[in-house]
Amino acid sequence: MLWGEGLLLSFSGLFVLSLLLTRSPLLSCLLLSGLYLLLLFSRFPPVPESRASHVLRPGGKVSVIAHRGGAHDGPENTLAAIRLAARNGATGVELDLEFTKDGIPILMHDDTVDRTTDGTGRLTDLTFGEVRKLDPAAKHRLRHLYNDEKVPH
Repeated sequence: MLWGEGLLLSFSGLFVLSLLLTRSPLLSCLLLSGLYLLLLFSRFPPVPESRASHVLRPGGKVSVIAHRGGAHDGPENTLAAIRLAARNGATGVELDLEFTKDGIPILMHDDTVDRTTDGTGRLTDLTFGEVRKLDPAAKHRLRHLYNDEKVPH
């Protein structure tokens, strides 16, 4: 569908938009031709079916991906949740990465610590040391099982 009707409709809409903005049919055609060539030459080659099956159906089974590291059973984006997801049969995990004020990457979905920890504030205002003191299990339904959990980096 991407290179079919959907692409034709997208390019038609972009042509009309560029025509309204530039008021030049020639410039609009050149812009869209350039965009088309860029998309054509920079697209990824198709993945062989055998490789796609290896990822989507490991061992012939459907992939089970633990969202936010398995946040239902453990505090989201924590090592405890990831370990539990693996024990529960997950074949992969989806994680979120944010950065602290001092540029340290940590596993956290939000740009604030308010929803998942016992702290408040934006990650861009907190140092890694400050974030490391927070309890990522503070607001989880099973928080009593994860007393020593820390925000992973």
